[in-house]
Amino acid sequence: MNVHNNSPDNTKGAFLNLDTKVPKLYISRPEGVKGKGRNIRNLFQGSVELGAKVTVMVDADLKSITPQWIQ
Repeated sequence: MNVHNNSPDNTKGAFLNLDTKVPKLYISRPEGVKGKGRNIRNLFQGSVELGAKVTVMVDADLKSITPQWIQ
């Protein structure tokens, strides 16, 4: 799941074009609504609706993240 702010950097295209083993869900905030808080709310709301047992939130601003962080 990717929650996003409609930025013009093609995050949506990059995310949706990734080859994954699981279905992808892209959620964007409504036009005119701003703030990271809305994205966090959308993430957890989507997690509840999907019946997720675990949700991991990773901020896109991180530069030092490695796959081991998720494990």
